Amino acid sequence: MGIFQNHLMAGAVASTAASSWYDYNVAQSCRFTRASSTKLVRANAFTAVTTFTFSSWIKRGALDGNVQYFAKFDNNKGIAFNGDNKITIYNGSAHSVGDAVFRDVSSWMHVVLKVTSGTGQLYVNNDTLHTNTGMELQGGADSDTIGIGVYGTDFFDGYLAETIIIDGSALNPTSFAESSNGVWRPIDPSDLTFGSNGAWLKYEDSGDFGNDSSGNNNDYTASNLGADHQVQDSPTFS
Repeated sequence: MGIFQNHLMAGAVASTAASSWYDYNVAQSCRFTRASSTKLVRANAFTAVTTFTFSSWIKRGALDGNVQYFAKFDNNKGIAFNGDNKITIYNGSAHSVGDAVFRDVSSWMHVVLKVTSGTGQLYVNNDTLHTNTGMELQGGADSDTIGIGVYGTDFFDGYLAETIIIDGSALNPTSFAESSNGVWRPIDPSDLTFGSNGAWLKYEDSGDFGNDSSGNNNDYTASNLGADHQVQDSPTFS
């Protein structure tokens, strides 16, 4: 199923069906706002990891023509929407930009970057998109961040839910979601092996958005995120 069609179906189901339709419910999301420079930063220091997985449910906010990074994996590598509303994978020196355009601000999408020995493969709603090489995950000194881009700029504007980083394993989107009646929906990730530097951000504590639920206690520090940034809008409830 194409990306655009899946977005429409997911939005229709989320807005009309009770959340009990889902076997696994996501109760909330975090609203990031570019104007407020919202971000999450992990201070944990660790050496570079070249095999890892990033997974998050994302709903766009403002389409303002700016680059918006929703995740940064070390000081200068990350993944973002560019000014043309396409997803770019940046490896510190070169952007890899796909053809798909993401302008829908009403529906959730599932974004996975599967990195194997430095080569990152991007998926959106289980559709295989483009790749880039030279990717790595590294901790410390603003390296591993959510909602902010390369060199501390290019803030994200939109919603994030169920943000997960897996250290040491390159996982497919089916580790985090499944297709049911043609709709791509979240599944329970609690049985995953997160690795020592992995993290699972549920955004369930409005006073501590960076709390890690993976069991590793790899917490992030929130900046400019108040209780009003927690919303009930999620991939399983709208």
